[in-house]
Amino acid sequence: MIKTIKLKNILIAVGLIIASVLCSVGIVAVVESKGVPRPKYVIVIDAGHGGRDDGSIGATGTKESEINLKIAKTLKVYLETLGIKVVLTRADDNGLYDAMNKGLRQASGDYVLFLNAGDYFSNPQLLTNIVGNMGLDDVPKEKLPAVLYGNTDIVDNDGNFLRHRRLQPPRSLSWRSFRHGMLVCHQAFYARLDIAKNIQYDCRYRYSADVDWCIRVMKEAEKRNLPLLNLQMVVVNYTEEGQSTIHHRESLNERYKV
Repeated sequence: MIKTIKLKNILIAVGLIIASVLCSVGIVAVVESKGVPRPKYVIVIDAGHGGRDDGSIGATGTKESEINLKIAKTLKVYLETLGIKVVLTRADDNGLYDAMNKGLRQASGDYVLFLNAGDYFSNPQLLTNIVGNMGLDDVPKEKLPAVLYGNTDIVDNDGNFLRHRRLQPPRSLSWRSFRHGMLVCHQAFYARLDIAKNIQYDCRYRYSADVDWCIRVMKEAEKRNLPLLNLQMVVVNYTEEGQSTIHHRESLNERYKV
């Protein structure tokens, strides 16, 4: 679930939840700033669903969450035979946001990002471009922006561009901006890891813990007087089939409480 990319003194930890054989697989790749990238892999598998979210339920009562977990455990055993380090975000059934908290605890680097099933970077060189174009190389670690954020494009299941996301990030973002909706989706929200590790997802929320988490990260940034940096580029392609889209009404009710 974590992808760490090293460019000079910048490490970007990216949490991934990628739909693959009904479970999710993330890759840790360490890339040096000079020369050809030489990846080293740690694969973190998130089985998805779990807790109050059973996913689809078959005619005989079989739960998608249980099938996912079995597949994830089988995949872990196979990958370990190849000499790859593997981490499961859950070996039990405590839900998606609990798994994301486990991903946070496993993450290393300077920034963390969560990508869901069907989400992917807008281009293969995105992370290299972010670090190189934003002038972050020479910024002391404690002075790095608390959040890097960008734009989102909506795509279909085949990856074809449909439109820009209706809610667009403001030029200057703060936690108060979310009064007008989630102007930056969490897939385009890079949080500084030393802040994020101390702000866990609130598992009392079923669909909107990401909204609550982003707000609390930005509030902490304000306390520390740290900037939120607008990358001014499309950073993620997003398909509209996530849990908050499928359960839109329930998600809106939770967001009102947030």
